[in-house]
Amino acid sequence: MNKSETMQNILLGVVALVLIATLVFLYDKTQAVDLRDENEILGLLRDLKEIDGRWDFDVLRASLQPVAAALPPVDRRSVAERALRALGDAAGKNPASVLSANLPELAKAIMQKARLVEEFNVEDAAAKAGLNALVGNAMELGAQAAQLKVKVPGLESLLNRLVAGAPDLHPI
Repeated sequence: MNKSETMQNILLGVVALVLIATLVFLYDKTQAVDLRDENEILGLLRDLKEIDGRWDFDVLRASLQPVAAALPPVDRRSVAERALRALGDAAGKNPASVLSANLPELAKAIMQKARLVEEFNVEDAAAKAGLNALVGNAMELGAQAAQLKVKVPGLESLLNRLVAGAPDLHPI
């Protein structure tokens, strides 16, 4: 065997070792990914996105209804908190993940939106109650004005316009 054949065999052996090492590395990386955990995390993130969308829909629906809704607003905060806790548990398994790095900001945003939706619901209920009281008082005043011996010019038409336009007074 001459020197060039020996060098060629050594080079071939080194290339084979590099390929085997690459294969072992890739195999190890594929084993490190737990698809069940990844799917669970994606499901939780999807749940949070759905909750966020439902909050938007609830606020829009409530703002378009001139009177208080027959159904009370749904409390989605507890579901969001459970999803955030589960995400926190998943992030704890891999502290170097993107999820771990961004979970505090996501949790802060979700909790802030939950608080804002709750504040909106309280303010919306108060505004609708005030509007309903205004309409009731206007109707009562109209009934009392009809019984007066001396008619106040324009009062009845003003009260009718107020009652008719009351749904438009509710801010969106």
